[in-house]
Amino acid sequence: MGIRMTQVIGLTKEGNELVKEKLKLNRERIEYSKTTGMFDEELSLYEYELSDGRTVREVVQCTSWSSGLCIFLCLEDKKTGERLFQWTDAEMQQIL
Repeated sequence: MGIRMTQVIGLTKEGNELVKEKLKLNRERIEYSKTTGMFDEELSLYEYELSDGRTVREVVQCTSWSSGLCIFLCLEDKKTGERLFQWTDAEMQQIL
């Protein structure tokens, strides 16, 4: 019998690379919101000020189920609302 738990899959590899490479030198990330896991636990979502002047934030792209709730995140440009580095169906199926 497996343990059921919320699994935050997080950002794609490219999304993580963008955040790491373009964060300002202080490497600060700001909690701006929360989402809820399968047991009503609160999970933090962060926004990042990039060195090119943009601010991007983590948003829930979708959720799925695999022995527990799986939360896939992508980045969203705070000003334009454009979603960046979204997971493809194939990538999500590979993880699930």
